[in-house]
This record gives sequence, C-alpha cells and structure tokens, in this order.
Amino acid sequence: MATWLYRIGEAAARRAWAVSLIWALIIAGVAGAYTAFHGKLSNTFSIPGTQTQQLSDELAQRFPSANRGAGQIILTTGDGTALTEEQKQASSAALSALPSEVPSVDAVTDPFTTTSKLAEAKTKLDEAHAKIDAAPSQIEDGKKQLNDAATQIEDGMKQIADNEKKLDDSQAQISAGQEQLASAQKQVDDAQAQLKDGYAQAEAAGSPAAMIEQLNAQQAQLTEQQNALNQQRETLTESQKQVDAGRTEIASKKDELAEGQKKLDEQRNQLQKTESELPAQREQLERQQKLYDFTSGYRMVSEDRSTAIATVKLSEKIQHERESAATDSGNKLG
Repeated sequence: MATWLYRIGEAAARRAWAVSLIWALIIAGVAGAYTAFHGKLSNTFSIPGTQTQQLSDELAQRFPSANRGAGQIILTTGDGTALTEEQKQASSAALSALPSEVPSVDAVTDPFTTTSKLAEAKTKLDEAHAKIDAAPSQIEDGKKQLNDAATQIEDGMKQIADNEKKLDDSQAQISAGQEQLASAQKQVDDAQAQLKDGYAQAEAAGSPAAMIEQLNAQQAQLTEQQNALNQQRETLTESQKQVDAGRTEIASKKDELAEGQKKLDEQRNQLQKTESELPAQREQLERQQKLYDFTSGYRMVSEDRSTAIATVKLSEKIQHERESAATDSGNKLG
C-alpha cells in the first residue's frame, strides 16, 4: 500500500502541471453542476413517506399556528454598558409596534416584560411557599381558637340555664306573693263591708259618739292595711317587670349564642376544608415551582444588562423549499 501511494505521488510530482489542470477541471465541473442543478436552499428537509414526515404534515395541518416561523432580535448597547430605562422603554415600544407595522410578524416577546414577569412570579412563589409553610401552624391556632370559642358558648349556655332557674324561682315567689296579696285584699274588703254595716247600725241608733269613735278607729286600721297591700302590689308588679325583662334578655342571649354557634360551625367547616386542600395546594405549588425552575434558566437579558433578545413569531413558516427544484433536476438528469 505504501509503495503504491509512493508511486502515485512520484507520478503526480513529475506531471505537476497536468495534475493541477485536471483538478481545476474537476472543481469547475462540480461548480457548474451545482450552479445548474442545485435548486433553492432550505433550512428544512422532508423525507416523503416516512412516519415522521406524515406526523409533521398532520401537525402542520391540524395546528397551523404551531408551524409558524420564528426569529430573534438582538438589542444591545454595543459598548457593554447596561441598557437604560429610556432605552428599554423605546425598545419595548418598537417591539410592540412590529405586528402592526410588519405583516409577516404575528407576535413579539418583549424580553424586558418577560424578565419582569419572571421576577414577579418568583416573588409570588416565595410568598406562596411562605403561606403554605405557615398554614399548618395557622390551622392549629385556628383549631385552638375555635375550641376556646366553643367553650365560651358552652359557658354562656350554662349561665343562661342558671339565670332561667333564678327567674323561675323569682316568678314562683311573685306568684305566691300575688296569692297572698289576693287573700289579704279579700280580708280587707270583707272587713270594709262589715265596717260599712257598723256605720249603718250606728246611724240607726242615733250615732252614739263612742260607737262612731270605735268605727273610725277600725276604718283607720283598714285604710293602713289597704295602703300596705297597694305597696306590696306595686312591689310585685315591679318584680314581674324585672322577671319579664330578664326573660327577654335571655331570649336575646340565646339568639346570639345560636348565631355564634352557627358561625363557629361554618368556621370549623372552612378550617377542615382548608386543611384537606392543603396537600393539593402544596402539590400544585411544587408543580409551579418546577415550571419556574425550568424557565428561570432561560435568560432574555444578559447578566450585565447590556444585551437583550426578543423572540419574533411569524404569521407563516418562511422557508425556501427545494423539492420542486430537485424534481426538475431529476427530470433534467433523466
């Protein structure tokens, strides 16, 4: 093999001009063939009949928006200095105007807005993590507060029961006092009737002075007894008003406690719901965190903030197909 290569090299050296001319003719022929038959250049290719190409064609047919072209716009200061706020605002304005000014541009991703949204997402994720982490202790605190509130409601119901018993006792005393008052009033009324008969008898007897004096003394006693009964009656009436007011207040307290119990049950149900949803919320937050971690490494603005990249989505896929040119070339070669 080495001897053969040596002989080829020796022959080429003895006929250098001839070998150079042959290579020149070969290169010229290849260049001419390329110029005549190369067709149009393309940054895509297809292999008709394959499953991959069939899938690609089907996706392009069903989701034409996903088959659009895309490009990038580099925004830079050129000297390594950071982009100023004025430059950012001017760039954002120019980028937002592209879809309306350039027909083939469908949408533009503003690097500054995207970077700002990523920063906001980071802040929201951090806040969400803090809330999720604090949720278990907050739930336990909420349970303790609900238990304390339930204890207060139970104590309130016991107080109401004690007060109702006191009112019942007071009502029994008032009822007994009213019965005694009615009996005493009947005795006074009977005595008053007898005294009236006594005055009639005295008048028939000529109204003896001694008899009249005795009757007047009895009348004074009856009047004093009636005044005492009237005072007792007023006292019983006032006591009845207090008992009635107490029952009204107890009824109001019962309504308040019932409303408090209703709210307590609602809060307990809400707390249980929050506790049951906590694992799902934590799982969702972890998915969002993974998504953010996946996108956080994608930078649209350089670390020194001197350069930014805007992504441009085109309304159609821009490409130069060479399938027709290849077909034409095949016909010519044939």
